[in-house]
Formats: sequence, C-alpha cells, structure tokens
Amino acid sequence: MDEKPKHPGGRPPKPESERLVLRSIRLTPAQWEKIDLYGRDWLRALIDRAKPPKP
Repeated sequence: MDEKPKHPGGRPPKPESERLVLRSIRLTPAQWEKIDLYGRDWLRALIDRAKPPKP
C-alpha cells in the first residue's frame, strides 16, 4: 500500500533563484529607521532597481 501522507509537512522548496540568503550588514540608526519605516518590500524594490556604479 503506497499511501501518501495527508500532510507532507513544511513548505515545498523554492527554486534556487528565489531562495533568500541571510547575511548581516551594519547601518546607522537613521538608515535602520528608514528600513523599519518603509519595510522589506521597499528595500528589495530599491535594490532591484539599483544600477551598478560606472567605472
């Protein structure tokens, strides 16, 4: 009898391109206030829109 479990447990794995990586950075209190005020989605959108610096 090959019965599937009713609840496989946990979330399904995300593709490698969508996985989040934990790292730490140091910011000033004023910079952390902005992140706290505007939120993670704002910060991620800001990073995604950023262009690399010109040499």
